[in-house]
Amino acid sequence: MKNIYEILNQFNILYNRYDHPPLHTMDDASKFYELYKLSWIWENKNLFLCNDKKNKYILVTMYGYKRLDIKKIAENFGEKRLSFASDDDLYRYLKIYPWSVSPFALINDLDNLVEFVLDKSIFDYQKTLFHPLDNTVSLEIFVEDLSNFLNSIGKKINILDI
Repeated sequence: MKNIYEILNQFNILYNRYDHPPLHTMDDASKFYELYKLSWIWENKNLFLCNDKKNKYILVTMYGYKRLDIKKIAENFGEKRLSFASDDDLYRYLKIYPWSVSPFALINDLDNLVEFVLDKSIFDYQKTLFHPLDNTVSLEIFVEDLSNFLNSIGKKINILDI
């Protein structure tokens, strides 16, 4: 498994680190944002999906208070139906456990089997926070640096209005 901090430093991606208790829900995250006065940040949730055949996996990063239109994502990828992937598949493909999902986990997709979808609303903000593969830490980064990070690891970004 690759070290996220080494990769961020290698590509000169600046970040602020916040240590906190485990965050499991958007309510937990909101309390964290309030504590650190981060009201200006793009709050997100990250969902790991798969098709019925379990041969297509998609990581969706979207605004945390939007409802996922899973049919829209399925149509975009030519699938009839998508559902949430299992915890076992999450670990198999991204080497992380539930509650720690973020685009940073794509560094572990060595065979490039996971598609990535990013909610276009992120571009209305300058900064966002993601877990660095551990839900007791959040890293604040510039939105443009997320794109730089993903490009540096060769990950295609599918930007959708979710």
